[in-house]
Amino acid sequence: MSTSPSPEPKGRPGGDNGDVEAGTPSPTSMRRSSSFASSPKRRTVFVPKEQELSTSRGAFVTEMFRVQKTILTKVALQVTLAAVVGFIALVAMQNLCDYESVVSSDDCWVTFENTGHVVVGIVLGFLLVFRTDLAYQRYYSGKEALGQVYCALRNINVAATAFMRVPKKDEIGYRNIGTDAVNALSKDRVEILRLTNLMYCFIRQMIREQRHGYSDTGPVNDRELLRNDRAGKPKLITVFRDAEEEEYYSKIDHNNRPNVVASHITHIVEHHRRLGNISERACLDIFHECEAALFALKECERIVTTPIPYQYLHMMNFILFFYVYTVPFVFSVGFKEFTPIAAALIALSFYGVNAIGSSMEDPFNWEPPCHDLTNIGWRIYRENTALHEKMDTIEKEETLAASGANRLQRAKAAMQMAPALKAAIAAKNDAEAEMAQFDMQTEQIEEDADDIDDIEIVPREKEYGKGRFAFITEVFAWTNTVTPSIVPQLLLAVTIACFAQGVKIAACGEEVYLATDCWITFDSDAHKIVGVAMGFLLVFRVNCAYERYYDGKGAIGRMYDSIRNINIIASTLIRQSQGKEIGAQTAVLKAGEADQIEIDKAEILRLSNLYHVFIRHAVREQRVGTSQHGKVSDDDLMTYDFDALPGSSVSDFVTEEELSSRFWHKCSVMNRVNVVASMIQTIVERQRRRGNVGERAAFEIYSQTEQVLDAWQGMMRIVTTPIPYTYLHMVQYLVFFYVYSAPFVFSASFDYITFLPSVIVTLGFYGINQIGISLEDPFSWIEPRHDMSSVGNRIMKENLQIHVLMQKEAHSLSTQGSSSKLLGLMTEALKAKEEEAAAKAAEELAKKKAGRKDASVTKVNAASDREVGYGLFSFVTVLFKYKGTVLPKIIVNVFLAMAMGFFANQVKEWLCKSEVTTHTDCDFTFGPTAHSVVGAVLGFLLVFRTDIAYYRYYEGKKFVGQLYQAMRNVNVAFTSVMRADVEGERNFDAATVQDVQEQLTLDHIELRRLSNVMYACIRQALREQRHGMPDDNTGMTNVNDADLICKDIYGHPSLAVLLTDDEKEELGKIDPQNRPNVVAAHIQSIVEHHRRMNNISERGAFDIYHDLELALAAFKQCERIVTTKMPYQYLQMLYFICFFFVFSGAFVFTASYHYITFIPCFILSIAFYGVAEIGRSIDDPFKFAEPSHDLTSLGWRIYNETLQMHDICAAQANRGSVAGYADKCIAEVKAGAPVLPTEIVYTVPKDSYRNTAESGEKKRKDMPIGSCVFITEVFKISDTVWLRIWPQIVLAFIIGIAAQLLKKQICGQGVWEVDYIKTHADCYVTFSDESHSVVGAVLAFMLVIRTNLAYLRYYEAKQGLGDLHNGLRNLNIGVAAFLRPALPSEPNYEANKNVDMNELFSDRAEMLRLSAILFAFIRHMLREQRIGYADGSTVGDLKLMLEDKMGKPSLSKLLTADEARFYHENVPFRNRPSYVIAKLNMYAEKYRRMGVLSERAAYDIYHECELILNSVVTCERVVSTPVPYPYLHMMNFILFCYVYSAPFVFTVSFKWISFIPSMILALGFYGIQNIGNIIERPFDYEEPNHDISGVGWKIWREIVQIHQKGAQGNGADGTVTSSSMFDIELRNQTVSSADQISSSEMSARRKSVVALQEMERKNEFPRTTFAFFTQLFKTENTVIVKVVPQLVLAGIIGVLAQLLKLYGCTHVDVVLSPSDCYYTFPSIAHSIAGSIIGFLLVFRINLSYGKYYDGKVALSEVYSSIRNAGINFLVFCNPQNDEDKAVVDRDKRELIRLCNVLFALIRQNIREHRHGIPELPGKDDEFILREDPRGAPSLKVLLGPDEVKLYLSVDFNNRPNVCMAQIQRIVEKNRRKGYISQKQAFDIYHETEMALGMAVPTMLMEKIGGFMACENLVTTPVPYQYLHMLNFVLFIYVFTAPFVFTVSFKYVTPFPSVIVALGYYGLAEIGRALDDPFTWEEPNHDLNELSNRIDNELGGILQMCTAGVAASRSRRGA
Repeated sequence: MSTSPSPEPKGRPGGDNGDVEAGTPSPTSMRRSSSFASSPKRRTVFVPKEQELSTSRGAFVTEMFRVQKTILTKVALQVTLAAVVGFIALVAMQNLCDYESVVSSDDCWVTFENTGHVVVGIVLGFLLVFRTDLAYQRYYSGKEALGQVYCALRNINVAATAFMRVPKKDEIGYRNIGTDAVNALSKDRVEILRLTNLMYCFIRQMIREQRHGYSDTGPVNDRELLRNDRAGKPKLITVFRDAEEEEYYSKIDHNNRPNVVASHITHIVEHHRRLGNISERACLDIFHECEAALFALKECERIVTTPIPYQYLHMMNFILFFYVYTVPFVFSVGFKEFTPIAAALIALSFYGVNAIGSSMEDPFNWEPPCHDLTNIGWRIYRENTALHEKMDTIEKEETLAASGANRLQRAKAAMQMAPALKAAIAAKNDAEAEMAQFDMQTEQIEEDADDIDDIEIVPREKEYGKGRFAFITEVFAWTNTVTPSIVPQLLLAVTIACFAQGVKIAACGEEVYLATDCWITFDSDAHKIVGVAMGFLLVFRVNCAYERYYDGKGAIGRMYDSIRNINIIASTLIRQSQGKEIGAQTAVLKAGEADQIEIDKAEILRLSNLYHVFIRHAVREQRVGTSQHGKVSDDDLMTYDFDALPGSSVSDFVTEEELSSRFWHKCSVMNRVNVVASMIQTIVERQRRRGNVGERAAFEIYSQTEQVLDAWQGMMRIVTTPIPYTYLHMVQYLVFFYVYSAPFVFSASFDYITFLPSVIVTLGFYGINQIGISLEDPFSWIEPRHDMSSVGNRIMKENLQIHVLMQKEAHSLSTQGSSSKLLGLMTEALKAKEEEAAAKAAEELAKKKAGRKDASVTKVNAASDREVGYGLFSFVTVLFKYKGTVLPKIIVNVFLAMAMGFFANQVKEWLCKSEVTTHTDCDFTFGPTAHSVVGAVLGFLLVFRTDIAYYRYYEGKKFVGQLYQAMRNVNVAFTSVMRADVEGERNFDAATVQDVQEQLTLDHIELRRLSNVMYACIRQALREQRHGMPDDNTGMTNVNDADLICKDIYGHPSLAVLLTDDEKEELGKIDPQNRPNVVAAHIQSIVEHHRRMNNISERGAFDIYHDLELALAAFKQCERIVTTKMPYQYLQMLYFICFFFVFSGAFVFTASYHYITFIPCFILSIAFYGVAEIGRSIDDPFKFAEPSHDLTSLGWRIYNETLQMHDICAAQANRGSVAGYADKCIAEVKAGAPVLPTEIVYTVPKDSYRNTAESGEKKRKDMPIGSCVFITEVFKISDTVWLRIWPQIVLAFIIGIAAQLLKKQICGQGVWEVDYIKTHADCYVTFSDESHSVVGAVLAFMLVIRTNLAYLRYYEAKQGLGDLHNGLRNLNIGVAAFLRPALPSEPNYEANKNVDMNELFSDRAEMLRLSAILFAFIRHMLREQRIGYADGSTVGDLKLMLEDKMGKPSLSKLLTADEARFYHENVPFRNRPSYVIAKLNMYAEKYRRMGVLSERAAYDIYHECELILNSVVTCERVVSTPVPYPYLHMMNFILFCYVYSAPFVFTVSFKWISFIPSMILALGFYGIQNIGNIIERPFDYEEPNHDISGVGWKIWREIVQIHQKGAQGNGADGTVTSSSMFDIELRNQTVSSADQISSSEMSARRKSVVALQEMERKNEFPRTTFAFFTQLFKTENTVIVKVVPQLVLAGIIGVLAQLLKLYGCTHVDVVLSPSDCYYTFPSIAHSIAGSIIGFLLVFRINLSYGKYYDGKVALSEVYSSIRNAGINFLVFCNPQNDEDKAVVDRDKRELIRLCNVLFALIRQNIREHRHGIPELPGKDDEFILREDPRGAPSLKVLLGPDEVKLYLSVDFNNRPNVCMAQIQRIVEKNRRKGYISQKQAFDIYHETEMALGMAVPTMLMEKIGGFMACENLVTTPVPYQYLHMLNFVLFIYVFTAPFVFTVSFKYVTPFPSVIVALGYYGLAEIGRALDDPFTWEEPNHDLNELSNRIDNELGGILQMCTAGVAASRSRRGA
């Protein structure tokens, strides 16, 4: 068992330094590709240090000229080709046209009009930046996954050093063991250290070397990696024990090696658990860490094996190619000789951004930017080795101090690990020397020629080409792309293009140059306006589909992880105790017991494979059929399993007995997976009761089975929740009309090549749409998809290998029979694999399958949502769908818009006659400028609103799935773990087993009934209680609450059937939202009774409780979705802008469309109102109307599946059917009872409908639903943003009038504008619209992103409140269910006889009161202490507690005056929640020690308290982390300049009504900004806020009702106890002592409150009325000072540009257009490039702000974890006698000190060690650690001299780990002495691990947190390549802009040049400033404030615990 590591590997030639003997083959002989054969010898290049962009003042210039390690080298070919095409375009124009006279695209047939490129450029830029953002997310996720690996391996070693030791003499479990056993233990600890390094080596190789080989040679074979591992540090050669171990792993698949190492670690730890050297909990903790490491590996694997699909990249590159290489033909008109340069810069911008995305997509390769896997491995090696050394030293010192001289020899013997570690250190030094040599010389690699055959080429998904010419060659790919799917669309586009050109010639002749020259050619205005919005809609649609695709891969990974974990646990932990293990001597085993264990393990292996088979069937074959035969019958699928790989089909795992009895056929398809879970749990429970597996290990398997089911549910959610039909129908509708009307726009300028742009537009829009379709279902047979069959084959092979290897390792088999069975399974699987490889066998199998007659099978569990057809011509047929779309709901809008089109044309004809050809010919026709600008804004707003709505819709399905899982899991647990012991099990009692089983059968029936009742109550709370019931006659009808309970028409099963009459009456007395809680409490009370009767283990019972909590949490999340809609203010403003935009569009279109103006009006209204209606229709996913989630069907599914599970398990246990009371409803339905009894029509008045608002939050104003809402709500003023932004609107009005007056005064009224002649240059005060169109889209995107951030904070705050609600509810459910004495029938009745019932119930009531006080303190902290009362008045701290006007219940009615004074004088307001939590925990601990509460129940109560405090941290973080001031200042500056310069654009075409579009623009932009400002403060009094008082009242009512119901039946004699003591009377404060408090004391405010308010004011952007103007001139704490060099340079270039124009272009009198002067540029290139640069900047800021906020989240986790650990130890660590009290008190003070040390070390790591100390630069590590001048508290005070020396000997990165290990050793010492329970001790361990960044496997979707997250943030900057590219294009863009501005701005050219530089470089600087939130400069996070808070809170709680709870307990009226 124990093995000693050898630093010198045995049996290996050349020693351990990796040197190769002379004469060995050269490295070229082992390369896979012969193309390397002629390459010179090279060395392995390790990943260089991450390069960062310089932050110096002049870096924006110097960084321009870097080429090496940038993107420039990767796009040189594309840029060169663009320049060549630009030259060709120029030559073509010079030779084919009259070059001198070409001033517009109409003058030459080889020049193109720019409309299409401007519109497509914005969309393409957005698509490229979005793709880059996805790539960066993968890059950052890769770093997080590596952090999880590091944390997990570190935690394994910390646990091994802290927990794995022999019990000491004064500790529980002490026994006298020999020196050999101590030495073996020490060796095994070192072995675990070695194995963790081995695991990382295999992980590194799996994700890098096995895929990419070495950096210099490329791919290499597996033998080379095992023998030499040139890229390793340490190398495998130094980690392997000997040559035999290398050979051992060479026979294992490289994907399976980390799993096998994890199994070995688990095996060693389990052995020591059975020896008593480590507790069961610690053993499972180490397994959890192994699990976390393997999960992180799977996440890395998902990143590298799930590239962005080829189809996506192909289509994007196709569009990109044609866009970039046709744009020179647009530029040639204006740029003339500069065309090649402009074309090259556009290629650089677009292809550069594309290359950035490509470079970040795989973060584990050798090319930067990538993550340095080698150095991470070296860090793991060094830190864990040092950790073992230091903890070894500490243990030795403790042992020597505790023992006398006679124990010296034993202490020395126990430290045998030290020599091994010294040897390891020596090996480390050798490795360092080797690495130094490695950089100086070239190594040769030994390899046999035969090894080439060992290379395994892993099939991968097709990836986009990476070659130099891939951007050309891949464009013309056909197979495996979406192009074949859209051939009909392309053909139709060509046909319509030819038709458009033919009709134009026939009707108007060939001399058509403008759209107005022919009635059949359309103007481009409508397509400009709609195109941007539609492009955004398609991009978001593709993003939604890609997220589902990527989530699908994640779900497969979670399934794989959990199935693997089940088999690792089963193979290592289920076995008999042997040798000296505890229980081995006393175990009395029956004959065949050992064989039965192995048979059960083999059965678990079989069932775990069936898991995957049935999941694969459910998500693929049963839905979409097989790949070759289509839909087949279920019988055929179960028999043949056509698409399974050999060895992993259903026939390989189904037994003969199951086949003959058709066991699986009797289960519904969707229930088979649940039955497998139940069968696994039954087997494990049997082994647990027989003592062959620990309780924790058994329930870890249960947990893993639940996680498999969770992953399956995730897959089913993806395939059964398509994007709603209404959404897809509208997209198809818009795309069709847009694409097939475009040829009539193109025909005016493209003439006979009209078909070319038509095909490109069709390919672009339909191609993007088709990508979304193909990604939407990743489990179909259409590429791209996830290969479920190969995953199943991998699961089968790897888990079989694990079982066989662990069986050999254990040496515990008594017979050979079971061993041969396992080996037989392996042989059979291998044989099947060989058959698959044999061609003849494969052909015969194919013939056999093909000859089988196919039968159709009904689609199983098909999506309830209607789906758009995906046939060849569905893009046409879908247009004629009307029912089930949004068209009926917007029909009024559409007809009104068309009528407005007729009206506008008639007005034009009447007032201006029919000669109008441009909008300037008539005062009643408008130019498209304003609509182009506002259209982009409105499009973003609508798409963002729709995206949020879809997110809520999809989240709704997710939480409904969680609800289903929880209901299923509790029933699985009822059937498998809640039963009587049978013969052969430890607690079997033949005398009582029959009676117990009968009672259990009845309770099984009751529990199943109650679970269905619970779901029905949740269904009604989410749907019926909110929407009433549908009625065919009158629509939705409200019903009263009694009818919902007594009739429940839409319930299946109905509450009318499930409930008795008495229960209906009782349920009617409870608030509807509280009914699920009460039912859950009832279920818990039944389970608790059986736990006390020993019919279910403690862990099993609490597993059921946690599933019930999960169900209630899912219910709360669903509630959050329906109560946190988009704010009314946002929607009202959206409707306002949409109304004026759509209905004024007619006056834009009528100039060119004339009598068919109604057509673009029709399209415009459908586009914008249709998208708006989509968002509204999916906003509430729990309504009756489609699209919605069918809660009724889900209830019926739960009922049927639970019935089936209960019957199957009862039959297996020979108990008979458990179907009973509630099953009559299934008979009713089968007998034909009407599902919806239409004869019952409810016409109850609205006031009779139960108003639940009285028991909870006030109802927030929502946007009404109705046909005319789009008109009626537009003119609302109250509750909108109008009153908040009136100054901005008034100023826009004034400037609009002033712009027109100025234009008239200076230039007269002759200024007009035509698309092709830029006559805005006729006047100094009129501006071109191109820059505003582009900047408007970017600015709108920025505002929407900012609003999205604010909404996320708003939503996060609601989630925090929901978690707080859940915690307080669960806490009181636990108190009501668990805190009771034993009943007479329960075993511990006699022990609880002496419990004082009055005191117990009094304490329960006190805990109820404390719960209300706790919420009140939290409310004060979030609102009243910050902003006072609603009237704006501030209030003193003491007065707030004694008055509390806003509380409900008021704190004044819960606290006495003495208590209020105590809190005021002794407890800071932010510490009060922790203080109350500590008091609650003290009550729980009191009754745990009395034996009333079980250990798990007490821990559960504490755990809920912990969750409450964590939710408080979440809410507090939201209110204390506003968007930083520099961000908002810069945004406000750009917004001001944009909005108030727009009137000078509008005045050209809008003339005297320029103020109207100016005001609408101001309303739109400032309205969005204002909404973001409002919802960023979700706990203020201003709507839309979260009603904290209402939440408090709702919680109070619920917990009082829970206590009142729980008080019944809790008496010790089983009688009903009065619940009157829980009717706490809330009366006014009348305590006389209150009168003695002076008014000054009452009104005094705490200094901490004032300081907090000052800090908030400093960091927040002011919300005052005129702040939008006054803050423009502020420079303090802004980025203006930091970009002064850029501003100065921009101003200088602006002056230079004007001078060049004046003195270089003297051949013309006045330069009116760019073509008039050699030194002026047209704006088209800047319009195109500006969009992509702007999007890049906004995304970059978004990334940086995400890091800034994540930094606050990570710090909050550090604070929460350290605080929770401290509270836990201070409250629960208490000695049994007074003699040990002094020792424990000393340990408590020591733990507080170490908590402070831990945070200080984290602080220094992320701040001082990276940025130094500002006032003391250049100080070394020793000074920083010893003096710590900026610490509060400082390490100078916290650390002693010896500790300073200890920490100085450790790397600063490793110091927090050493401190954490010291904390854990203190806790472990007290646990072993019995001073603290095991559960509380291990919760402290987990909290300290969370502080450092533990990854918890059960929270698979959570990110890594704590210190590791902080470290990831600061060590993973945005890649240099990204920033260099951004800086490069930004430089060129900004400093060439003056040559564009000088045409129209003339002498004021420097002014817009400086503004542009400030805007773009200001945004870039904000991104840089937010990148690192732990610097000394603002904006940053105050680490010292958190440090002080930890110290103060723990110190105050220590004082309270010392004083005890009795003195502070006081309750008025008791």
